[in-house]
Amino acid sequence: MRIASAVALLTCLSCSAGNKLGDTGSPSAGGTGTGTGGSGTGGSSMMGQGGSNMTSNGGSSSGATGGSSSGSGGSSSGNGGSSGSTPDPGVGVSALAMCTDPNAIGVTPVRRLSQLEYANAARDLFGATVAVGSLPSDELLGGVFVANTATRMASDQFTSYDTIAQTVADQVAAGIAQASSCGATDGACIKTWLDGKARQAFHGVLEDDDKKTLEGLYDGVASSDPTLAASTAVHFILDSPRFLYVVEFGTTSGAVAKLTPSELAGRLATFLWRSVPDAALLAAADSGGLANEDGVRTQAARLFQDPKALPVLHDFVEHWLALSVSTGTDATAQAIDAETGDVFAAMAQGTSTYGDLFTTTKSRGSQALAQFYGVSAGSDGTMTLPAERAGLLLRAAFMRSHIKGDLGSPTQRGKIIRAAMLCDPVQPPKNVNMSLPEPMNGQTAQDVFDQHAQDPNCKGCHSLMDPIGVAFGTYGPDGKYDTALAKTTAGKIVAGNTNDFAEDFDDTAALLNILGTSDVPEQCFAIQTTRYALGRAESNSDACGLSDIWTAFKAANFNLQTLFVEVATSSLMQERNIVKAGEACQ
Repeated sequence: MRIASAVALLTCLSCSAGNKLGDTGSPSAGGTGTGTGGSGTGGSSMMGQGGSNMTSNGGSSSGATGGSSSGSGGSSSGNGGSSGSTPDPGVGVSALAMCTDPNAIGVTPVRRLSQLEYANAARDLFGATVAVGSLPSDELLGGVFVANTATRMASDQFTSYDTIAQTVADQVAAGIAQASSCGATDGACIKTWLDGKARQAFHGVLEDDDKKTLEGLYDGVASSDPTLAASTAVHFILDSPRFLYVVEFGTTSGAVAKLTPSELAGRLATFLWRSVPDAALLAAADSGGLANEDGVRTQAARLFQDPKALPVLHDFVEHWLALSVSTGTDATAQAIDAETGDVFAAMAQGTSTYGDLFTTTKSRGSQALAQFYGVSAGSDGTMTLPAERAGLLLRAAFMRSHIKGDLGSPTQRGKIIRAAMLCDPVQPPKNVNMSLPEPMNGQTAQDVFDQHAQDPNCKGCHSLMDPIGVAFGTYGPDGKYDTALAKTTAGKIVAGNTNDFAEDFDDTAALLNILGTSDVPEQCFAIQTTRYALGRAESNSDACGLSDIWTAFKAANFNLQTLFVEVATSSLMQERNIVKAGEACQ
C-alpha cells in the first residue's frame, strides 16, 4: 500500500481546516477498535492493522436549514438534517473564462459519505435497509449540496456508524449462506464473497493489507462460530475509513494524479448512484473499459439510465432548489414534496433540456396533487398543469420552501434564484434585525418587504434579491396561486458579486425565459452539476475542465442527460490534485 499517501490522507480524517498533514490528532494506523463485532477487534484501519481510532473529539452539529428529505427518493439534508456548511461556495461562472492550464485541477478533499450514500450502499451491498435519519448528519457545501469535508468525525458520530454496522452485520451473517451462495461452513467461498463486497464498499479498491486483515478476522473466528465470523467481517467492512470516506490516491501524471480505473469506478458510482460500484462497473475497470473516454461515457450513460439514479436525481434537484420537507402525514403535502423530484428525474432520463425546466407543464403524482392544482390526473399519475405552473419554479414545493414566517417571501425566493441559477449567493449580514411586521391597512406581502428593504443596514443585500423574488408574488406561502397577492410581478436582476449579469423583466414568464435561455444561468447549472458530482466547490484551477463540460453541454443543446454524462467523463472526475505528506490538509 502507498504508505506515505495513506498516512497523509488518514491525518485529514481528524484534522480541521488549516491543519497540516502530519500534525497531531491523526487517527491511529492500528487502533484497537471499540466496535461490538464480537471478536473484540471491531472497526477497521486503512493501514490494515486492525481496529480503527478515527473518532477524534470535535465536530459540530449546528442544524442548518435547507435541502430536503423526500423519503425514498429525496435528499436527507432537510430542516435540521444537516450540520453547518463550508464557507466557500465557489468562484462561479467567472471560472469558465480562466482556462490557462489544462493540467491544473482544484484541491480534492477527503469526503465522508453522505446519509444517502450510506443508505444506498448498505442496500446495494447487503440488501439492508438503513433509515437515513439514523445516520450522522450531513454538512452542506456553501449551503447547497452535501460535502462532508469541513469538520472531522466526532466520537458520537462514529458510535452511530458502529451501531448501524453491527446491526447490518448481524443481519447479513444470519443469512450468509443464501447471501453468498456458499455453504455456511465453506470458508474459502465466503471469504471470496467478502473480498468482493469489501472492494465494492471501499469504492472500487481493496488493498492487499485490507484484504489480509478482513480474511484474518474471518479465519480467527470461523472455526468455532462461522456466523460470528461473518458478522465480524461485515462489521469490519462497514466501519472501515475506506468505506466511510471517499479516499482516492491516483497515480502521478505530470502535475495531477490520474485516478486508477478502479478508483474511477468508485467515483462514477458515488456521483450517479450515490452508492458503490456494481460488478459490471468493476469488470469494466478490470478489462480496460474505463481506460478511455468512450468507455467511461458508455458506463456513465448506463449508470444514469439505471433506476438507481432516480433517488440521486431527486437529491440533486431538491438540494439545488433548496426544497424543504413537510412534517406530518398530510397526503397533499407529501405529494407536493415528491413532485419536483419526480418531474426532474423523468425529464433528465428522457430527452429534456435545461430550458424545459422553466417551461414544462407536465407533472406526475397522486390525486391529492391533482386536486391541489385543480386538474385531472391520468391513470398513470401524469397530469398537465395550467400556465401559471409552467416550470419547476412555479410548483408548490418551491413556493412553500422559500417563505418568511407566514408570508411568501420575495427575499427568500430571490435569494435562491441568485444562488442556484446565477452562482452568486448572497451572504446575509450579521447582527441585523430581520424580523418583519404583520401586513396592515391592506398591505400586500410585497409592501411589507419593500418597507423592510429600505433599512440602510438591509438595502444592499435586498437589492440583489427582492427585485428577482417579486416575480413570484402571486404565490402564497402555501404554494397557492392568487393574483390578488401582488400588485406587480415586474422586476430586475442586477449585477452581483461574482458576475455582472443583469436583466429587466416585465412579469413572471419573462423572468423564467431569462433564466431558461441565458448563458449565465446555463453555465451556472453546469457548474452546479459539477459541484454535486465532486462534492466540492470549484476553483480557478478547475477552469479548463469546467470549460470542456460547458462546451459539450452547449453543443448538445443543453440536454440534461448529456450534461450529467459529460461531467462524469470530464477530466475533473478522472483526476485529483497530488497529495504529499506534510502539505495542507485536503
